Amino acid sequence: MHSYYYWDKEFKTKQNLTLKECLEKYGTTIAKTKNFYYKVIFLDENKSLGNSWMLWAKDYVKDENVAVTLYEKNPDNIIRGDI
Repeated sequence: MHSYYYWDKEFKTKQNLTLKECLEKYGTTIAKTKNFYYKVIFLDENKSLGNSWMLWAKDYVKDENVAVTLYEKNPDNIIRGDI
């Protein structure tokens, strides 16, 4: 399966942590809604979906990747393929 994910090398949290530092310190989760799976990096010790960075999203009913419009409009974000 081919997929893609969103990344921003310049992103910093309020605590001045990069996405890589958040990944290492707080980890990730895969959440599921009615039709979607999505993977996020937690941005603080509370590990809340409300304060996270969405790595990818997928409509599992249609078996299709879902574009995260907010991220795609930001020219600083990197969209990587084939993970």
